[in-house]
Amino acid sequence: MTWQPVDCHAHSTFSDGALSITDVVERAAALGVRPSLADHISRDVAKSITSVADARRYLDALEQIDVLRAGEFCWHDGLWRELPDDLVRRFTHRLGSVHAVRLGDGTLVRAFTSKLPSGLTVDDYMDAHVASVEQLATEMPVDIFAHPTLVALPYRTLDVDLVWTEERETRIVDALFHAGIAFEISSRYRPHDRIVRRAIARGVRISLGSDGHSFDQVADITRPLAMARQLGVADADLYDPTRHGSKRRTAPVATAQQSDQVPRSLGRPHLVAADQSRRRRGRRGSARICRPGRRSTARPRRRSRRRRTTTWSGERALPPRAHGDARFSRGPRLSAMDSSLDRRSPRRARSRRTARLGALWTRRGRSFRNHDVRRHV
Repeated sequence: MTWQPVDCHAHSTFSDGALSITDVVERAAALGVRPSLADHISRDVAKSITSVADARRYLDALEQIDVLRAGEFCWHDGLWRELPDDLVRRFTHRLGSVHAVRLGDGTLVRAFTSKLPSGLTVDDYMDAHVASVEQLATEMPVDIFAHPTLVALPYRTLDVDLVWTEERETRIVDALFHAGIAFEISSRYRPHDRIVRRAIARGVRISLGSDGHSFDQVADITRPLAMARQLGVADADLYDPTRHGSKRRTAPVATAQQSDQVPRSLGRPHLVAADQSRRRRGRRGSARICRPGRRSTARPRRRSRRRRTTTWSGERALPPRAHGDARFSRGPRLSAMDSSLDRRSPRRARSRRTARLGALWTRRGRSFRNHDVRRHV
């Protein structure tokens, strides 16, 4: 299968985009890019999805076509905390963004405003910005950090070295690394090479995003892809939700065409382990499903004290041990009656413990395992 780049960040008319979801898919197909929709799900963005019910209708529409289902969430807005788990699992991936930073006095400074609080310096703003990114990485269960170098309008024209110091870049990259969040190379808000190199060297996964809102912007990830390749990132290492999965899932997710092949236990590790255990045991035994980190309260099944007198195949097992029976002696030799048993057996039971762990007894051409010939010790 030919590799295709994934545009993990694009918008439609469900939020502030100019194209319908069908137009976004067609535009991406024309450019040879795998499409995804990541509309704004926030109460703090104009023309956005502002409720849980709207988010559910949004996902209902996306599941009707073959497209990756994403959403862009603002860390300072609490709507992402209100989404129920069943709704969250329907996303193929999620993006977190810093559209506003919170200063020490609680004031929010939005990224798209030209009016800043009086007396606010670049250092004060950037310290608050880095703290906001660290809080996002700690609290938000997202897969991609959207446009990492997006800052307030008055600071975008300043020298990069003045705004982005080595310490600030290191703190952001470390936060993303420890949280397992991908670093987005955005077509709309292109990051400088130094911070991208630092993220790659730290081991942070790279994601491509057009952040497209119009026909010319959607699925245009030529520059991000060229930058990633120039900095030594292999195409297969670029973030792909269908290959690398999501933070809320334990296995790669599926698109609309692949959804019938996804197991019901996807994203629920405690059910995955239970399904595997059921397949191993069949219908025998009972095990209570227990989430990782919790001890099961199921009582162990009591073993019957009745000795099995027949094998699983219905054949008669060996008689119970009599006191002083030479066949069950701990000595190196067996009785003359069972000398043929000693010669034919691939393993010889030298102790009670080894006999219990699986010594294979052969008598008169028939095989018995020691759990069928149960000995009273």
